[in-house]
Amino acid sequence: MKKIAFILTLLPFSAMAATDAEIELTGAFNKVRMQCRNISAELEPLKKMAGIGTAVNAVGTLAGAGGVASGIAKYEKDKNVATSMGEKYSIEVIKEKLKDKELSPENQAALKRFQDYDTNVNWTEIEAGLNKLSEEFDKQDSQSKDNVLKELDAKEAAAQARIDENQKQSDMYGNIRTGLFATNTATSIAGAIVSSKTGMSGDLKNKIQACVDSLTALEKARTRVRVEDGENANATLMSQAQNILDKCNKYNNVDTSAFNKLAKGATITGALGGVTGAAATATSIAGTTNKLSDIDLKSENAAKEMNKQEGVNVASNILGGVTAVTSLTGTVLNATQIKKIKDVVTIAEECEEALK
Repeated sequence: MKKIAFILTLLPFSAMAATDAEIELTGAFNKVRMQCRNISAELEPLKKMAGIGTAVNAVGTLAGAGGVASGIAKYEKDKNVATSMGEKYSIEVIKEKLKDKELSPENQAALKRFQDYDTNVNWTEIEAGLNKLSEEFDKQDSQSKDNVLKELDAKEAAAQARIDENQKQSDMYGNIRTGLFATNTATSIAGAIVSSKTGMSGDLKNKIQACVDSLTALEKARTRVRVEDGENANATLMSQAQNILDKCNKYNNVDTSAFNKLAKGATITGALGGVTGAAATATSIAGTTNKLSDIDLKSENAAKEMNKQEGVNVASNILGGVTAVTSLTGTVLNATQIKKIKDVVTIAEECEEALK
């Protein structure tokens, strides 16, 4: 009897007597209070870490997109550099033909190589055009010749100025791209680390499962009271039990394994972003360090070097784009996880409120 009296003191109402069914229900109440308490507090760190992961990955997404945009801008400036380099070289060839009457073997070989590289370049037509230009030049008087050469000097200087300006802007965009890709790489790695900490621990999963099991026991105890006590069942006790079941049984819809799947997915995409970001940063550095304007168009490998330089920059942009996508994926996964955590926090808070 002392044991029964002690149990009755735990009820939120007074009772003169209790049936065996009510005593079982009271014990189930106490089990639920013990198993379902403080779950919301244990979920708060997960929500915080997932929020940090979302913010970090969002920054990475913006940085990656900015890096790709800078890479595209650099690509356009490099095309301008290449165009101006071609103009400058053409002027050099014309000046040599007008002054020396013949092109050096070095320039002849270079022009023939360009013909192999670009089908629009026809050495025979170029040679015929230069010969015609030289013939017309020889018909001019000295003053006219000087004027022509001065005009060519001015055009050559203007072409060089365009090369320098576009190369400067290309370097600027290249450095911006490198910096943004480096930022994206760092945020991808940070996002992977944060995401790895947003999974649900075994203890918390066990606690939620224990809460669900205690609710099952409460429902069975309530059913027993309704069956055995019938119309004499304590209405207040039954109402409280039903309220707890209405609020807390939502835990049955919680898939605790989904948290770790999302955390693992965000961690993997973050790690992948770190790898591709590092590669993008490295290729961006290479693409910026090796300047297009440093290539000697008369060198044997000029065309290959220009093609290689273009390939490096394109590769950097592609890798940067992949990194940006992985950051965006991480953001989506973290945001999904935050929603799931918030949903469980809401369930926990409502349940804990019902248990008061």
